Amino acid sequence: SATWLARALPANGQLVSLELDTRHAEVARHNVARAGLAGKVDIRVGPAAATLAQLADENIAPFDLVFIDADKDGYVEYLERSLPLLRTGGWLLADNTLPTAVLDAHATSGAKRYNAAVAAHPELDSIVIPLLRDGGIDGLTISIKRG
Repeated sequence: SATWLARALPANGQLVSLELDTRHAEVARHNVARAGLAGKVDIRVGPAAATLAQLADENIAPFDLVFIDADKDGYVEYLERSLPLLRTGGWLLADNTLPTAVLDAHATSGAKRYNAAVAAHPELDSIVIPLLRDGGIDGLTISIKRG
């Protein structure tokens, strides 16, 4: 994802990518370098919640876009930690937010909790876009931070 997002950046744009696993980070660094985008992408390794807290401490915000694609049970925490880093009018994207479990009224999946959290959040306007993927349906939740 980092390479595709970095390709869309303006000339002065920067992307910060969070990876839990060192091996995944090395693959991402290799792919970003091979695409000629190494100077635009900062890949951080560690648990997302801790890394988001570190980014807040570094005061490098505001971000124009936050893309969440991680462990679904952590999505609500990542939302809470990402919002202060996101500029007014910024976009918050969360992948894999419409698995079959979300459609079950009794399910308590991380994706379902995330969708409920953004729907109720007073600073966000949100929509879930259904996506047809190999093997079934999934979704992308798109939220825009209000001013």
